[in-house]
Amino acid sequence: MKIIHTADIHLDSPLSGVKDSVARRHELLVALDNMSEFANNNGVEAIIVAGDLFDDKYATDATVASVANIVNRSRAVWFVLRGNHAGSAPYDKLFALCPQIRTFGSDWTSYALGDVVICGRELGLDDAEQWTKLALSGGKYRILTLHGDIDDNSYGFIDKRAIAQSGADYVALGHRHSFAQHMFGNVKGCYCGVLETRGFDESAPTGFVLIDTQSGKISFVQQACRKVVTRKIDVSACDNDIALQHLVGDSVADVSARDYLNLQFVGTLRQGIRLSAVARQLLDGRFFALRIADCTETAYDLRQLASEVSLRGEFVKLACNEIQDKSLRDEVIKFGLSAIDGEISE
Repeated sequence: MKIIHTADIHLDSPLSGVKDSVARRHELLVALDNMSEFANNNGVEAIIVAGDLFDDKYATDATVASVANIVNRSRAVWFVLRGNHAGSAPYDKLFALCPQIRTFGSDWTSYALGDVVICGRELGLDDAEQWTKLALSGGKYRILTLHGDIDDNSYGFIDKRAIAQSGADYVALGHRHSFAQHMFGNVKGCYCGVLETRGFDESAPTGFVLIDTQSGKISFVQQACRKVVTRKIDVSACDNDIALQHLVGDSVADVSARDYLNLQFVGTLRQGIRLSAVARQLLDGRFFALRIADCTETAYDLRQLASEVSLRGEFVKLACNEIQDKSLRDEVIKFGLSAIDGEISE
């Protein structure tokens, strides 16, 4: 049997800071629909959502209705954990529209689907006793479904020893937003990551996990409407603004306008080069989202700067006299001179 494991889709996430958040929220729904179509076209018989399908209790009725449409057109059986986002309101509405969805409560709940048993529970903060009640039986392949952090009990306790002794074959995990495999003794487990990037902090490849219970194969299937592309550019060799402009342009020439561009400047920046202005003039509006991080060091001749009869010179002298910590002083001087020159980097 083929089974999809997904989680952390966060429908109706606010997406503050994204240029077109309305379009991006719709694309999260499109990603869910695309995954469901993959299931229909590849003989997938079950879809496990290991929590956080919705992002907020204010998820719109239109979004819930769209999810119901996807589920009702699906040939797979859906198993849905709520997770730690959104509360119960959107899920209650969804389950009313799709009574065929298998759900999980605060106690262990198991479902048999052919020769597969799928068991799960909504985690609590103080439920170590519940783990003593975990008893998997029946089926040739057994799956545990959980939403939480295996190294942090803030969102619910996950007993790794109990999992190792449970007789499970696979643990479908939700909560962490990048794909990662884990072993609980001899039991395989995965965080499936997210279906779609929502911001620059989700830069890992996106998609879902495909389980083949007959062969035991676990694979990550990548899908993305948009992705985060990171470019790290060393500006040490640039001695003028035009050289910098060409370096940046060449470095991002292959990045699609659909994607998030995460630009990181490193190396030693020569004094007087207008880093932020050059980058912004060249790149603003060219990508779905843009983030620029100035991680450069600036080669200043502090003695020469301090000797200037100017606002720059007075500022450098004050910073050198008042700040003893070199790294802090260099950062203050870099930021201050950028401000004086009208070049504050974002």
